[in-house]
Amino acid sequence: MKKNRKVLAAFLVIVAAAGIWYYRSRSSDVPLVQTTTVVRGGIVKTVSATGSLNAVNTVNVGAQVSGTIRKIHVNYNSLVQRGDLLAEIDPSLLEANIRQSEAGVLSALAS
Repeated sequence: MKKNRKVLAAFLVIVAAAGIWYYRSRSSDVPLVQTTTVVRGGIVKTVSATGSLNAVNTVNVGAQVSGTIRKIHVNYNSLVQRGDLLAEIDPSLLEANIRQSEAGVLSALAS
């Protein structure tokens, strides 16, 4: 019977040691965390997206005379108002036509 008590006592010591070892190993597995105090601040919301845009109003622009563009005064997608100068047409062809017409008139008057 004394032998049974010794075995039982040894078993209880082993179980107690295993319980202590298990408890200590669990408490050391707690992750370390960094904490800070809460402060009030502004919230910034940023949205990045891709897509296509369509104009609300589209206007076709034309000229009363034809010719070569000498200078463009606006850029692509520039905001313009009515009456703004958008481009200049090279007047040399128009001036040559005027001189030719004036010469025709003078020739007709002379004959």
